[in-house]
Amino acid sequence: MMECGLCEIDITPPMGFAIPGYFTPRPALGIKDNLYVKAVVIGDGHNFTAIIVLDTIGIEKEEVDAIRNRVTEATEIPASHILVAATHTHTGGPIYRDRDSNGDEYTAYLVKKAADAAVLAYGNKRKAQIGFAKGKAEGISFNRRYFMQDGSLRTNPGFNKPDIVKPAGPIDSDVFVIRLDAEDGSPLGVITNFACHPDTIGGKRYSADFPGEISRVLKAVYGESFISLFLNGACGNINHLDFMHNVRPEPDAFRQLGRVLAGEVIKTREKAIKENSFHIEGRSKLLSLNVRKPSPEDLLKAKELIHASEHPENKKAIPEVDIFFAKQLLALSERQETEAFVEIQALRIGASAIAAFPCELFVEFGHDLKQRSPSPHTLIATYANGVNGYVATREAFVHGGYETRLTSRTRLAPDSGERMVETALGLLQQLCSSDGGIKIE
Repeated sequence: MMECGLCEIDITPPMGFAIPGYFTPRPALGIKDNLYVKAVVIGDGHNFTAIIVLDTIGIEKEEVDAIRNRVTEATEIPASHILVAATHTHTGGPIYRDRDSNGDEYTAYLVKKAADAAVLAYGNKRKAQIGFAKGKAEGISFNRRYFMQDGSLRTNPGFNKPDIVKPAGPIDSDVFVIRLDAEDGSPLGVITNFACHPDTIGGKRYSADFPGEISRVLKAVYGESFISLFLNGACGNINHLDFMHNVRPEPDAFRQLGRVLAGEVIKTREKAIKENSFHIEGRSKLLSLNVRKPSPEDLLKAKELIHASEHPENKKAIPEVDIFFAKQLLALSERQETEAFVEIQALRIGASAIAAFPCELFVEFGHDLKQRSPSPHTLIATYANGVNGYVATREAFVHGGYETRLTSRTRLAPDSGERMVETALGLLQQLCSSDGGIKIE
């Protein structure tokens, strides 16, 4: 018989802490809705996996390792079976130590709370039934990169511009659902997987964005004890804005997104075929990737721009985004980094598999992996087990755009996405053949 335990803990920071996600810090002045860390532990009595999801913009590898160590010490769940992911909300607390003075304090707090959530979920485990299904959510996500009439490519080019030709890539409307029920069929929780940037709110109030709205709707339907975990898919070039047809952002877009997705989760959950006995396993691999370096010419320009920005008369003339990227080049140049080691992880939960990537993966890689995966239900978890910025396609590097600009985190070589996908597929093949292969009734 399968076992399952869930837990959620409030991780809303104090007022005044900086909210990351834009080019300058935003001190928090209020709370739109609370932030949480949520954990689910699933096992067969012998093998267990833990999935931990935080309402943050990311989670650095150092913190992931610390969380895993605490969970393993308390539960004996091996690190390779523990996935730690962020929803990527752009209205969460500070988690980058190099960007904010409160980073150390808050990340230390997050490590403890994230580990506590998994340990408590392990302690709460009970006999359970688990099911898997896939739905669709159309018309709420859009590729944010566009080809323009002058041959250029622009990210978020502005609404209804006459010189927009077409989107530069696809979207992914798949909604994967893992249904979690008690032995008697009463609802315990759900894991949802969908690809879209949670950057719909802005401002200076904490919010879990649309994953938080999904949770509120599902609690209203299934009860306050129902726990909703959201794993973000390959959404590095996907957001909620339809620049070709709308004239302005939708007000409270996070509510619309959350409610549409919650509705699809409810519908899809009811179609899930429940099982009470299956295979649990996890594997991970550290992958060595080449890193890009700023050229001497770019470094010189960056230094000149920063120097110019320090003069009072230039403060408003030089855009903050240019200053941000200039400082990022200098920060990257100071690191004597010749390669980056990133973790690729795969979990198998019966007929479902999860491939986890520590980056903002472009949607094209998600399509490729799902089409080639040996599992019929393959979830893709990005912003998981580390922070390595955007991982774009080779074609995107040719066209350029915001997501390919070099920073202290977005620095991996153009072949990185392909190598990540191949590594994940290798892990999935191992997992799906370890007991004779996945069987679908």
